[in-house]
Amino acid sequence: MRTFFENGYGVSVIPRSLLRDIFAQTDQPDSWGLASLYNDTVEMFEAVILTGDHHESQIVYDTPLNHQDSEFILNSSEVDELMEAVRALPKQEIS
Repeated sequence: MRTFFENGYGVSVIPRSLLRDIFAQTDQPDSWGLASLYNDTVEMFEAVILTGDHHESQIVYDTPLNHQDSEFILNSSEVDELMEAVRALPKQEIS
């Protein structure tokens, strides 16, 4: 799911269970153990902050929310909190 706000920012969220299922279905052996990294006991999500819109977007690394980290691992209420925080960021200056 990707959601964009009027300030020029957005959030992309994917359930970690979906990623686990994708890794489990590949033809390649899981030599890095990636599928086992996604065996959460509660539903967790991976999220990134974006800039752009539904037609073109990119991951943002330099907002006050992510401080050079691109990925968040969150539960459902934390996803809601992140969405509200991104919505409240100052409008992105487009150069």
